[in-house]
Amino acid sequence: MSVSSLRRRLRAVALEADRRYVAFGIVSVGTVLLAAVVFDSGFTNPLPLYYLYGGLVAGNVTLITVVVSINQLVLSRDFGSPNQLRDEIRQTIDFHRSATNRTDVPFEPAPFFQASVDQLESYSTALSRSVVDSDEAGRELSAAVSTFNSRIDEHVSAVRTRLEDDASSPLLAVVVAVLPVRYMDLIQSVQYVKTEFADELSADDENLLEEVRTELEQLDIARYYFVSIAIQRELSRLSQTLLYTGIPAVFLAITMLVRLAGYETAAELSMATILLAILTVAIGFLPIALLTAFAVRISIVARHVSITPFDLRLEREPVEK
Repeated sequence: MSVSSLRRRLRAVALEADRRYVAFGIVSVGTVLLAAVVFDSGFTNPLPLYYLYGGLVAGNVTLITVVVSINQLVLSRDFGSPNQLRDEIRQTIDFHRSATNRTDVPFEPAPFFQASVDQLESYSTALSRSVVDSDEAGRELSAAVSTFNSRIDEHVSAVRTRLEDDASSPLLAVVVAVLPVRYMDLIQSVQYVKTEFADELSADDENLLEEVRTELEQLDIARYYFVSIAIQRELSRLSQTLLYTGIPAVFLAITMLVRLAGYETAAELSMATILLAILTVAIGFLPIALLTAFAVRISIVARHVSITPFDLRLEREPVEK
């Protein structure tokens, strides 16, 4: 397996796999390692389990507290006055119309982004046909336009493939499709053509270049918006999942502490108790594994996006060949 293939697989697991399966995989690996150490060392003393279960109770209670904080954060972004909500809805409708130039596109991430890239492709194709390469300057202009048009075509094709083939949620499919795209580079290429070939551009060429630039800006804005919504949704799912797993894990750890209280300090544990301890410890670590699985995806998404006047992503992703 090549390095690029391994990187793609790891990226798919980190970004696209169900977080529950990722957490289950983490817990499974940890359980196997724990069982191997326990049976290899002949563990029979119950004293370390007191500290372990006590730590699990304290840790999971802390996670439940984090759940409350996350819910407060998410709710604070959703609530607002009627005027604020009205303005937000109107701005969303206006942006939807300006980005797609259509009124029949659903207010859903995948159809909206598909219509936007289709609009970008139509402007790009019209620009390629409009540019005339009758002389040397015209040929240079045509070559420059062809260069960034080919990049636009690659992006449009990649987005279409992702949205058509991805079986995950539409919002996640859109985020994964546009995460590595650098729209600022494409906008800079358009600005370069407008500046360097100002004398060779006709009025129609300038209008089409402006349409391409505007559409790229709209896509970049939509990308930032969808990423913020995706992170907000991930935080909501994380809080819900931690609540569902954290409370049972706490009660299970407390139950095992009560059970172990009946043992003498120097008593030896039976094989059934050891197996039960391994199982309950694995369940106790499940909320931590879920937090890790969600945090990895959220951090990767956040690392690719910076809403500033400049593109601050200095560490570019390696090009996959």
